[in-house]
Amino acid sequence: MSLINDMLRDLEARRAAERQPPPGLLRGLGGNTGASRRHRTLLFALLAALVLLAGAVAWLAWARFGAPQAVTRAEMPAPTVAMVQAAPAAPVAAAEQAHPPEANAAPAASVSAATAGAVEPAAAVDNAVAPVASTPPAATMVAAAPVPAPKPEARIAKPVIERPVTITAPVSPAEPAPMAMEKTARPPSPQQQAEGEYQRGVNALRAGSHAAAESAFRGALRLDGEHLLARETLAAMLLGAGRLIEADEVLEQGRRLFGRNPTLALLLARLRVEQNQTGAAVTVLEQSLHAATARADYLAFLAALYQRELRYDDSIESYGRALALQPQQASWWAGMGISLENAGRTADAIKAYQQAAAGQLPPQLQEHVRNRLKALE
Repeated sequence: MSLINDMLRDLEARRAAERQPPPGLLRGLGGNTGASRRHRTLLFALLAALVLLAGAVAWLAWARFGAPQAVTRAEMPAPTVAMVQAAPAAPVAAAEQAHPPEANAAPAASVSAATAGAVEPAAAVDNAVAPVASTPPAATMVAAAPVPAPKPEARIAKPVIERPVTITAPVSPAEPAPMAMEKTARPPSPQQQAEGEYQRGVNALRAGSHAAAESAFRGALRLDGEHLLARETLAAMLLGAGRLIEADEVLEQGRRLFGRNPTLALLLARLRVEQNQTGAAVTVLEQSLHAATARADYLAFLAALYQRELRYDDSIESYGRALALQPQQASWWAGMGISLENAGRTADAIKAYQQAAAGQLPPQLQEHVRNRLKALE
């Protein structure tokens, strides 16, 4: 390109010099019209020649530097090679022997290029082959006119639609919901069944059905031998019915289970009294006395047993402890008066009888208290 620029600048300089002839030349032409015409004609001819020369240079420059570039290898159509055989039975090997290796070099390259690219079917190749000159009866390889390769289809890029991105705040993993547990009805425990039987026995006893009550209490003890209320109530029923042996069995089993329980000891002591075993009854009560210091009925019953055993001092002490807990019990004041009178404490006995007479007493005991007051006063 620098060469072309230099040539163009040279032409422009010459054109400018020719446009302004020297002053002497102009003066000479002005004096001679014929000569000036000849000089003018020559000048025009020279300018025309310069214009032609500039056009030729420009064309050469365009042809050399401005021509379009050669088609790339990817766009170059692959030449199609046609095999023309003089005789149908002539093998391809005969064609190779008929030509020297130098003559076959270019066709071989064309064949390799054709096999590397896409090869048209044989029928299409035969239609595209140019007329073949007469050749010897040997097979000849002739290059057919190049078949332009199909232009790659222009792919229109699909517009990418950007979808809005929703950014959500991170959510902390929620605790797993608790699994729904199916509730199944559990069968009642033996203790619960025993309590049910006990309540059934109490209801039957209140209704006056002693047989049904006894059956329910025994059923409760079979389910739970440690059901204390069922054992106590059953033992009291048996004692009231005079079934002493059965009551004794129920109470002894209870003492083995509960040790020196005050209620069981009190029931067993009454059983021993019914069996005319007052001393044994006192022993039973004394064994559980430490657990019955706050039970007034227990202390009063022990005081009455002491009185039967002629242990008046122990009886007075036990009655005193019971009356300290429940002073309104008139019968216990009567028992205290009897023990005091037998112990020789007449004044204290009168006071005790007076306390008993002021309260509610059974008729027979009330008559006894009145008589003793008259006798002692």
